[in-house]
Amino acid sequence: MNPNCVGADTVTGDLMKTAYALATLTLAGAGLACPTTPAEAAVTRGSLPVGSARYSEPAGSLYVSASGNDANSGVVGSPLRTLARALSKAPSGGTVILRGGNYHESVTSARPVTIQNYPGEAVWLDGSVAVQGWTASGSRWVRTGWTKEFDNSMGSSTLKGRMVGPNPLAADPDQVFVNGVQLWQVGSVSAVTAGTFHVDDATDRLTIGTDPTGKEVRVSDLAQAINLTGGSSTVQGIGVRRYATGYEKLGTVRLSGTGGRVRNVVVYDSATVGIATSGTDKLIDSVTVRRAGVLGVGMNIADRSAVLNSVITDNNTEHFKPEPVSGGLKITSAKGIRVDNNEVSRNKWSRGVWMDVSCYDIRLTRNVADNNAKYGLEVEISAKAIIADNRAVDNGEAGIIAFDANDIKMWNNEIGSNPKNWHGIKLAQDQRRPATYSEGWDPRVGGPDPRITFLTDNVTISNNVFGSGGLYQVYALDGRSGRPADDWHLTITGNLFNPGRPINRATMVAWGEDDNVTLQSYETPSALANAKNPAWRNAQTSLQPLSDMADDKSANIGYAVPLPSDVAAAVGQPSGTRLLGNFKR
Repeated sequence: MNPNCVGADTVTGDLMKTAYALATLTLAGAGLACPTTPAEAAVTRGSLPVGSARYSEPAGSLYVSASGNDANSGVVGSPLRTLARALSKAPSGGTVILRGGNYHESVTSARPVTIQNYPGEAVWLDGSVAVQGWTASGSRWVRTGWTKEFDNSMGSSTLKGRMVGPNPLAADPDQVFVNGVQLWQVGSVSAVTAGTFHVDDATDRLTIGTDPTGKEVRVSDLAQAINLTGGSSTVQGIGVRRYATGYEKLGTVRLSGTGGRVRNVVVYDSATVGIATSGTDKLIDSVTVRRAGVLGVGMNIADRSAVLNSVITDNNTEHFKPEPVSGGLKITSAKGIRVDNNEVSRNKWSRGVWMDVSCYDIRLTRNVADNNAKYGLEVEISAKAIIADNRAVDNGEAGIIAFDANDIKMWNNEIGSNPKNWHGIKLAQDQRRPATYSEGWDPRVGGPDPRITFLTDNVTISNNVFGSGGLYQVYALDGRSGRPADDWHLTITGNLFNPGRPINRATMVAWGEDDNVTLQSYETPSALANAKNPAWRNAQTSLQPLSDMADDKSANIGYAVPLPSDVAAAVGQPSGTRLLGNFKR
């Protein structure tokens, strides 16, 4: 590593210092020049390509090679054959280095360890095997003798009933790939057509509808790649793919305990959850998670943790219900959580980022959350959040939503919708309250956290830019308990809106009354100010998409509100800066 670069382990302080340190470590480890500013440190998202990461090799490291032998000593010239054997030999705090190749393993360690690639070599943990011996049967192909069976109970029938929706086989972890393309599981042999498969555990038969002739057919036969329970463990510089991870396993790559990090790791085609952590002080940096069956990344009890510079896209491929768990990134029971400079897009049937139940002191900054089926960014039953400098375009129901959440600052976001979508920013309230909804409690508290009121309240919406399309640009309504938006302590000033109706134009601001139904519509900045607060100053431009609004942002910059110090620190800008929409990246 370049000795002039700062190591992440030596850095404390705010989000930008942490992001800078992690990006510095990544760049230096890859043999690249150190960034000179925090802004330069976060110009890319996602893992380095598998095989390009270069990390130092600590003295005493154990080495593993596909051509090694588990009877060897494990030094670089006498490598072990399996990661499992290396972990059994590694001391607490030790490092295991994998030489390039594919490893068909499922491993666990109760001691803190580091697992990483050999510098510049491509390492894949692969949960599948090549399957041959297919026999044609009409328009289908059959493989007999497939005896691998997986648990599809999800840990409880109640949870399974809550989560499994229109795809009744969503919880079944079985996976089949033909030339790298995953087939869709169906419930009977008669339903098998091109692009689908069926597994019959009773007769040990696999049936596929895609001709395997001359193609590689791989079938997942391992449930989990890595489970590190010792705390303060690291996984870095490797790829993980095609594991049949049942939901009860909680993650194809899983870290628990206090501390630990995952960086420059690729996880593809996990049957349920790609990466999962439990416990405080976790860092997830520069990872790429795609095509997880239900959730890309899940974190619980994640105080003082961060998700940075990552790509978490195209997840919930099995079409689980939007609630209670699915989508890109979900974090629960986290105090002091940072989600910065990630792409969380195209997650199916659900959200990009979801901060849920007892998260406090949240920073969602500089993320791209586009084309998620439900919401781009959501804060629910949580409090004290800065949601700033994000882009949320063409999400199914809302770009950004605060739901039963208090003390929320939404600044300098760019939000756009296509004509079929509903809300730009949605503020929602329902009947749940601290005394009666124990699912919203932090399990460590043993009761309600008084800072988290379950009331959508004290929300500031400033310096945001709204593109054309959708039904409502800002929407505030209690749909269950009759709280009028007049009681929510809302501030809406310094924004750039598109025009209101007539046809195919979103209402600028929809303001809920106390009957759970009625909305008062304000179509111009002057109408909103006259009705709610004469000090509010917002601008409105001609009807146009977000991508064409650069000139309008410049022309109306006088409406922008100076950044308060806490928002400025979260986005790495000087306090008092005035700008509409996103900062230059």
